[in-house]
Amino acid sequence: MTHELKIIKEYADAVNAGIMTFQIRKNDRTYSVGDHIRFEVINERGKTISHKLANKTFEITYILNRFGVAIAPNHIVFAIREVT
Repeated sequence: MTHELKIIKEYADAVNAGIMTFQIRKNDRTYSVGDHIRFEVINERGKTISHKLANKTFEITYILNRFGVAIAPNHIVFAIREVT
């Protein structure tokens, strides 16, 4: 499954540089290890902008959602890596 997710430019820059290898998201989808992520980069006003990240695909490699972990209710943390 491929998820289309919006991401603010500040975070898109970090993902594109390879220094942000995780996402914290509302758990409102059926995220699974092996799923793919495509990002739509937006500015602070929510408008889509051109960005190198928009042409890349990422794979979910790990999901952290266990009880006792300090994650906001109904949220999930997952690790990503670029699919080459």
